[in-house]
Amino acid sequence: MNRYTFRDTDPAEVRLALLAKVFEPEMRRLLSMLPKRPVRLAVDLGCGLGFTTRLLMDVVQPLRVVGMDISWRYVRSARTGFPGLEFVERDVTKTPFPIESPDFIIARFLLTHLSDPEGILGAWANEMAPRGLIAVAEVEFIKTEHPVFSTYLSVVESLIADSGGKLYLGPHLAAADPNRLRRLSSEVYRAPVSTGNAAKMFSLNLSVWRSDRFVVDNYETSFLDVLARRLEQLQAQTCRDRIEWGIRHIVYERLD
Repeated sequence: MNRYTFRDTDPAEVRLALLAKVFEPEMRRLLSMLPKRPVRLAVDLGCGLGFTTRLLMDVVQPLRVVGMDISWRYVRSARTGFPGLEFVERDVTKTPFPIESPDFIIARFLLTHLSDPEGILGAWANEMAPRGLIAVAEVEFIKTEHPVFSTYLSVVESLIADSGGKLYLGPHLAAADPNRLRRLSSEVYRAPVSTGNAAKMFSLNLSVWRSDRFVVDNYETSFLDVLARRLEQLQAQTCRDRIEWGIRHIVYERLD
Protein backbone atom coordinates (compact mmCIF):
# COMPACT_ATOMS: atom_id res chain seq x y z
CA MET A 1 0.00 0.00 0.00
CA ASN A 2 1.20 3.55 -0.67
CA ARG A 3 2.33 5.36 2.44
CA TYR A 4 -0.50 7.07 4.28
CA THR A 5 0.24 10.79 4.24
CA PHE A 6 -1.37 11.62 7.59
CA ARG A 7 0.00 8.57 9.50
CA ASP A 8 -1.37 7.19 12.77
CA THR A 9 -0.05 9.38 15.60
CA ASP A 10 -1.89 11.05 18.50
CA PRO A 11 -2.50 14.25 16.48
CA ALA A 12 -3.69 12.12 13.56
CA GLU A 13 -6.29 10.48 15.81
CA VAL A 14 -7.52 13.88 17.01
CA ARG A 15 -7.75 14.98 13.39
CA LEU A 16 -9.77 11.89 12.41
CA ALA A 17 -12.23 12.51 15.24
CA LEU A 18 -12.70 16.13 14.11
CA LEU A 19 -13.04 15.09 10.47
CA ALA A 20 -15.73 12.56 11.41
CA LYS A 21 -17.69 15.24 13.26
CA VAL A 22 -17.36 17.89 10.55
CA PHE A 23 -18.26 15.59 7.67
CA GLU A 24 -20.91 13.40 9.29
CA PRO A 25 -23.75 15.03 7.26
CA GLU A 26 -21.80 14.29 4.08
CA MET A 27 -21.37 10.65 5.12
CA ARG A 28 -25.06 10.28 5.86
CA ARG A 29 -25.82 11.69 2.42
CA LEU A 30 -23.63 9.06 0.74
CA LEU A 31 -25.26 6.23 2.68
CA SER A 32 -28.70 7.57 1.76
CA MET A 33 -27.85 7.08 -1.93
CA LEU A 34 -27.73 3.28 -1.55
CA PRO A 35 -30.46 1.13 -3.08
CA LYS A 36 -32.83 -0.04 -0.37
CA ARG A 37 -32.00 -3.70 0.07
CA PRO A 38 -31.03 -5.97 2.99
CA VAL A 39 -27.30 -6.06 3.75
CA ARG A 40 -25.88 -9.20 5.30
CA LEU A 41 -22.24 -8.09 5.61
CA ALA A 42 -20.91 -4.52 5.26
CA VAL A 43 -17.21 -3.62 5.30
CA ASP A 44 -15.65 -0.23 6.04
CA LEU A 45 -12.25 -0.13 4.31
CA GLY A 46 -9.69 2.21 5.84
CA CYS A 47 -11.96 2.48 8.88
CA GLY A 48 -9.56 4.56 11.00
CA LEU A 49 -11.02 5.05 14.48
CA GLY A 50 -14.35 3.45 13.55
CA PHE A 51 -16.59 6.52 13.26
CA THR A 52 -17.73 5.64 9.74
CA THR A 53 -18.14 1.99 10.78
CA ARG A 54 -20.50 3.06 13.55
CA LEU A 55 -22.43 5.34 11.19
CA LEU A 56 -22.64 2.52 8.67
CA MET A 57 -24.20 0.25 11.28
CA ASP A 58 -26.65 2.95 12.37
CA VAL A 59 -27.83 3.98 8.90
CA VAL A 60 -27.58 0.83 6.78
CA GLN A 61 -28.22 -1.62 9.64
CA PRO A 62 -26.43 -4.65 8.19
CA LEU A 63 -26.56 -7.96 10.02
CA ARG A 64 -22.77 -7.70 10.44
CA VAL A 65 -20.29 -4.89 9.93
CA VAL A 66 -16.48 -5.12 9.84
CA GLY A 67 -14.00 -2.25 9.85
CA MET A 68 -10.56 -2.83 8.29
CA ASP A 69 -7.45 -0.69 8.56
CA ILE A 70 -3.75 -1.23 8.00
CA SER A 71 -2.93 0.60 11.25
CA TRP A 72 -2.86 -1.60 14.36
CA ARG A 73 -3.07 1.58 16.40
CA TYR A 74 -6.28 2.73 14.72
CA VAL A 75 -7.78 -0.75 15.02
CA ARG A 76 -6.98 -0.79 18.72
CA SER A 77 -8.59 2.63 19.21
CA ALA A 78 -11.65 1.60 17.18
CA ARG A 79 -12.13 -1.52 19.30
CA THR A 80 -11.89 0.61 22.44
CA GLY A 81 -14.24 3.31 21.16
CA PHE A 82 -16.82 0.95 19.66
CA PRO A 83 -16.57 -2.34 21.55
CA GLY A 84 -19.78 -3.67 20.00
CA LEU A 85 -18.34 -3.56 16.47
CA GLU A 86 -15.80 -5.78 14.72
CA PHE A 87 -12.43 -4.46 13.51
CA VAL A 88 -9.60 -6.21 11.66
CA GLU A 89 -6.01 -5.08 11.05
CA ARG A 90 -5.55 -5.47 7.31
CA ASP A 91 -3.92 -3.84 4.28
CA VAL A 92 -7.12 -3.25 2.31
CA THR A 93 -5.25 -3.23 -1.01
CA LYS A 94 -4.44 -6.92 -0.51
CA THR A 95 -7.04 -9.43 -1.63
CA PRO A 96 -8.63 -11.82 -0.89
CA PHE A 97 -10.06 -10.38 2.32
CA PRO A 98 -10.03 -12.54 5.46
CA ILE A 99 -13.85 -12.61 5.58
CA GLU A 100 -16.73 -13.92 3.51
CA SER A 101 -17.88 -11.98 0.45
CA PRO A 102 -19.51 -8.69 1.58
CA ASP A 103 -22.75 -7.25 0.22
CA PHE A 104 -21.51 -3.71 0.74
CA ILE A 105 -18.15 -1.94 0.89
CA ILE A 106 -17.53 1.68 1.75
CA ALA A 107 -14.22 3.51 1.25
CA ARG A 108 -13.95 7.13 2.24
CA PHE A 109 -10.92 9.37 1.55
CA LEU A 110 -8.88 6.20 1.01
CA LEU A 111 -8.36 5.84 -2.73
CA THR A 112 -6.76 9.30 -2.82
CA HIS A 113 -3.64 7.76 -1.24
CA LEU A 114 -3.31 4.92 -3.78
CA SER A 115 -1.48 4.94 -7.10
CA ASP A 116 -3.99 2.70 -8.92
CA PRO A 117 -7.47 3.49 -7.54
CA GLU A 118 -9.27 2.08 -10.57
CA GLY A 119 -7.39 -1.22 -10.28
CA ILE A 120 -8.07 -1.41 -6.55
CA LEU A 121 -11.79 -0.90 -7.15
CA GLY A 122 -11.71 -3.78 -9.61
CA ALA A 123 -9.95 -5.99 -7.06
CA TRP A 124 -12.57 -5.11 -4.46
CA ALA A 125 -15.31 -5.97 -6.93
CA ASN A 126 -13.89 -9.49 -7.14
CA GLU A 127 -14.44 -9.82 -3.39
CA MET A 128 -18.11 -8.85 -3.50
CA ALA A 129 -21.20 -11.00 -3.30
CA PRO A 130 -23.37 -10.98 -6.47
CA ARG A 131 -24.87 -7.50 -7.02
CA GLY A 132 -22.78 -6.21 -4.14
CA LEU A 133 -22.42 -2.44 -3.71
CA ILE A 134 -19.31 -0.28 -3.33
CA ALA A 135 -19.66 3.34 -2.19
CA VAL A 136 -16.72 5.74 -2.36
CA ALA A 137 -16.21 9.35 -1.28
CA GLU A 138 -13.22 11.33 -2.56
CA VAL A 139 -12.35 15.02 -2.87
CA GLU A 140 -13.58 16.66 -6.07
CA PHE A 141 -12.32 20.14 -5.17
CA ILE A 142 -11.47 22.35 -2.23
CA LYS A 143 -12.38 25.96 -2.96
CA THR A 144 -10.69 28.72 -1.03
CA GLU A 145 -9.23 32.13 -1.67
CA HIS A 146 -7.57 32.32 1.74
CA PRO A 147 -3.80 32.48 1.13
CA VAL A 148 -2.93 30.34 4.18
CA PHE A 149 -5.31 27.56 3.17
CA SER A 150 -4.18 27.76 -0.46
CA THR A 151 -0.54 27.45 0.59
CA TYR A 152 -1.28 24.49 2.84
CA LEU A 153 -3.25 22.69 0.12
CA SER A 154 -0.51 23.16 -2.47
CA VAL A 155 1.94 21.41 -0.14
CA VAL A 156 -0.48 18.56 0.59
CA GLU A 157 -1.24 18.07 -3.10
CA SER A 158 2.47 17.70 -3.84
CA LEU A 159 3.02 15.42 -0.83
CA ILE A 160 0.23 13.03 -1.81
CA ALA A 161 1.44 13.03 -5.42
CA ASP A 162 4.93 12.06 -4.24
CA SER A 163 3.47 8.89 -2.70
CA GLY A 164 1.59 8.05 -5.88
CA GLY A 165 -1.81 9.43 -4.92
CA LYS A 166 -4.03 12.29 -6.05
CA LEU A 167 -5.62 14.82 -3.68
CA TYR A 168 -8.41 15.79 -6.09
CA LEU A 169 -9.35 12.27 -7.14
CA GLY A 170 -13.07 12.89 -7.66
CA PRO A 171 -12.92 13.98 -11.32
CA HIS A 172 -10.76 10.96 -12.18
CA LEU A 173 -13.19 8.54 -10.56
CA ALA A 174 -16.13 10.20 -12.28
CA ALA A 175 -14.58 9.30 -15.64
CA ALA A 176 -13.20 5.88 -14.66
CA ASP A 177 -14.71 2.52 -15.59
CA PRO A 178 -13.47 -0.06 -13.05
CA ASN A 179 -13.65 -3.73 -14.00
CA ARG A 180 -16.78 -5.65 -13.01
CA LEU A 181 -18.52 -2.53 -11.67
CA ARG A 182 -21.53 -0.59 -12.93
CA ARG A 183 -22.00 2.98 -11.70
CA LEU A 184 -25.42 3.43 -10.10
CA SER A 185 -25.05 7.06 -8.98
CA SER A 186 -22.52 9.86 -8.93
CA GLU A 187 -22.82 13.34 -7.42
CA VAL A 188 -20.74 16.06 -5.80
CA TYR A 189 -21.68 16.98 -2.24
CA ARG A 190 -20.74 20.53 -1.32
CA ALA A 191 -19.63 21.02 2.28
CA PRO A 192 -18.74 24.50 3.59
CA VAL A 193 -16.49 24.15 6.64
CA SER A 194 -15.82 26.80 9.26
CA THR A 195 -12.46 28.52 9.05
CA GLY A 196 -11.64 27.36 12.57
CA ASN A 197 -12.36 23.69 11.91
CA ALA A 198 -10.45 23.71 8.63
CA ALA A 199 -7.48 25.41 10.29
CA LYS A 200 -7.51 22.90 13.15
CA MET A 201 -7.60 19.90 10.80
CA PHE A 202 -4.80 21.37 8.71
CA SER A 203 -2.72 22.21 11.79
CA LEU A 204 -3.00 18.64 13.07
CA ASN A 205 -2.03 17.29 9.66
CA LEU A 206 0.94 19.63 9.37
CA SER A 207 2.25 18.57 12.78
CA VAL A 208 2.26 14.96 11.53
CA TRP A 209 3.68 15.20 8.00
CA ARG A 210 6.15 18.07 8.34
CA SER A 211 8.84 15.46 9.14
CA ASP A 212 8.07 13.47 5.97
CA ARG A 213 11.11 12.96 3.73
CA PHE A 214 9.46 14.77 0.80
CA VAL A 215 8.53 17.79 2.92
CA VAL A 216 11.95 18.02 4.57
CA ASP A 217 13.66 17.87 1.18
CA ASN A 218 11.43 20.48 -0.49
CA TYR A 219 10.37 23.04 2.14
CA GLU A 220 12.35 25.20 4.53
CA THR A 221 11.73 24.80 8.25
CA SER A 222 11.03 28.53 8.51
CA PHE A 223 8.31 28.25 5.84
CA LEU A 224 6.64 25.39 7.73
CA ASP A 225 6.91 27.28 11.04
CA VAL A 226 5.17 30.32 9.56
CA LEU A 227 2.45 28.15 8.01
CA ALA A 228 1.87 26.36 11.33
CA ARG A 229 1.64 29.65 13.21
CA ARG A 230 -0.84 31.16 10.76
CA LEU A 231 -3.04 28.07 10.84
CA GLU A 232 -3.04 28.21 14.63
CA GLN A 233 -4.15 31.85 14.53
CA LEU A 234 -7.13 30.94 12.32
CA GLN A 235 -8.52 28.27 14.63
CA ALA A 236 -10.68 30.68 16.63
CA GLN A 237 -12.61 31.92 13.57
CA THR A 238 -16.15 30.64 13.04
CA CYS A 239 -16.96 32.12 9.61
CA ARG A 240 -17.96 29.63 6.89
CA ASP A 241 -17.16 31.56 3.72
CA ARG A 242 -13.42 30.89 3.48
CA ILE A 243 -13.31 27.24 2.38
CA GLU A 244 -15.62 24.65 0.83
CA TRP A 245 -15.11 20.97 0.07
CA GLY A 246 -16.67 19.28 -2.94
CA ILE A 247 -16.81 15.53 -2.34
CA ARG A 248 -17.56 13.08 -5.12
CA HIS A 249 -19.97 10.32 -4.06
CA ILE A 250 -20.13 7.26 -6.30
CA VAL A 251 -22.09 4.05 -5.74
CA TYR A 252 -21.17 1.01 -7.86
CA GLU A 253 -22.82 -2.37 -8.25
CA ARG A 254 -20.88 -5.51 -9.05
CA LEU A 255 -21.51 -6.96 -12.50
CA ASP A 256 -21.80 -10.75 -12.44
